[in-house]
This record gives sequence, structure tokens and C-alpha cells, in this order.
Amino acid sequence: MDFQPHEPCPCGSGDLHNDCHGPILSAPPHKQLQVAQARYASGWNQNAERYKAQGLYHQLALNLVSVGNIKKVFDIGCGLGHGIEAIKSELPPLQSSIVGVDENPDCISGAVKLLGLELIPMAHQRLKSKRQLSGQFSIEVRKGRIPAPSEISVINADMLLRDPQFEIWLEEQSPFDAVTMWFMGVHKARSMTKIYNEIGIHSDRENREALERRQLELASRLLHTGGVLQLVNRVVSNDIDSYRDTLVQEAKTKLTGSGLKFSSLSTFQYEEPNNTGSIRVSTPGLDVMGIPTFATSILALKA
Repeated sequence: MDFQPHEPCPCGSGDLHNDCHGPILSAPPHKQLQVAQARYASGWNQNAERYKAQGLYHQLALNLVSVGNIKKVFDIGCGLGHGIEAIKSELPPLQSSIVGVDENPDCISGAVKLLGLELIPMAHQRLKSKRQLSGQFSIEVRKGRIPAPSEISVINADMLLRDPQFEIWLEEQSPFDAVTMWFMGVHKARSMTKIYNEIGIHSDRENREALERRQLELASRLLHTGGVLQLVNRVVSNDIDSYRDTLVQEAKTKLTGSGLKFSSLSTFQYEEPNNTGSIRVSTPGLDVMGIPTFATSILALKA
């Protein structure tokens, strides 16, 4: 079925088709994943710069280091590197290291630029995609050794994809003091990938939940005793204080059986960008326009 550019996108995002899936679906079939990744990186850059200008990244980094003695961090879904930049500024100079990963090569390229890193293809361009006859995209890992870690290392890796080489590399870097995941998002062609369908993911929410489970699994393995997990999400609420008990209970439920114990939940109010192309908070069936937005930071400690 054809959709007009100025009609609402049928995906339910609330955006116009031309600002959402339109440019992806109108691209040559073998380029659709690349277009989606590039558009996501461009859109998220608007968010990240807005958050940075408001001091939100700095607040979240301070919240992380409030547990004390954080030197070695593994950041899942590092995006364009703004979170790494903020965390690094709060860690002891010359005594710390951060490993960040993202499945989107355009985000990794942005992180390399923002953080002033040297481009290393075997780290920054590890994943390659190929369109199958089914119309789905397979994601494969390029052959080649992952470089030894430096003060800041960013790796092109998909945490939902089986990647034994990267798993071994991560184990070699452990134990970590913290495993973080801030503002996990997903580009609009993720549903076109084989991994998305093999796992049985049917929505952005299910993708986020799968990655949260993966974070818990990795944190339980890679953290030392007393190490901290930090999970940051975006929520909208007209009464965040009344909503807090629900958020805490949801956090404790997520942690059940993980070997990590809930420590705290902090909320930070901020303003979303309103320009076209930014990655806005959305809730199915709810018009969030005018409702205050908050970053919620869950901290949990490995027992």
C-alpha cells in the first residue's frame, strides 16, 4: 500500500511518513538498512547535542560515579559517544578505561570523531550487512582481530548477535567496575534484519527489553563484586513522584535472578528537541506533547 509523504506513518510513530519510514522504503532495496542507520545517527545527534547542552549527560555521569571507585566502564549502545565523553570527564585521569559498543556503524563513526579517536577498521567497521532474497538483511562479522583496548575503545558490535570473538575479547578486559546502557534506541530498519526476526522481536519496546536482558546477563558476568549496573531510559510523566514507586518495582522485577541488587533510582527532568528528524519519546496510544520528560537512572550492584 502506498502512503503519501504528508500522511502519518503507519508504523505508529506519530511522525509523517516522509519524516519516518518514507525515505527508507523509497531507497534502493539493498541500501535501505544503510539509509536507516544513517538517518538514526543524524537524528540522535540532535538529541545528544540537546541533552549535552542541558547538562543531562553530566548529571548521569555524576550519578554513576556516586557509587565510588569507578575506573573501568563497559558502555552498551554508546551512540555517538556523548555518554562516554561525559563519563570519561568524571573518571580519574590516566587511570581509567572505557569500552563502548554500538551496532550502528554511523553512530560509531560519530563517536570516533567526537572522542578524537584514530579510525581502526577492525574495531569500527566490524559488521557488514547483505540483503537476502527474502528481503531481510543478514549481519555478519568481518574477519580480523579486535585491537587491544586503549583509554577509550569503541567497537562496532551487535549485542544481540552471536559474536564469539567479541565475547572472548570482553572477557579478557573484565572485570569492569560498571556496565552502562543509556537511552537505548533503534533505527527504523531493525525489523528488516534476520537477527530481529530470529529472536522473535516485533517492536521497538521488545528490542529494548531484549537489550536490557542482555545488559543484565553481561553485567552478572563481567562486573566484579560490588560493581555497578546503570540503566537509563526516557519516560514522560505529569507526576514523576507518584510514578516513582512503579518504576522502582519494575526495576526490581527486571533484576530478579540476575545476581544484582537494586541500589537506587534517580530522575532528571530535561527537554527533548522538537526539530524534525530528532528521536522523540513516544508512548503507544498517548499524545506526549506537553508532558514533562525525565531520564530515569537505575543503579544496581553485583552481590
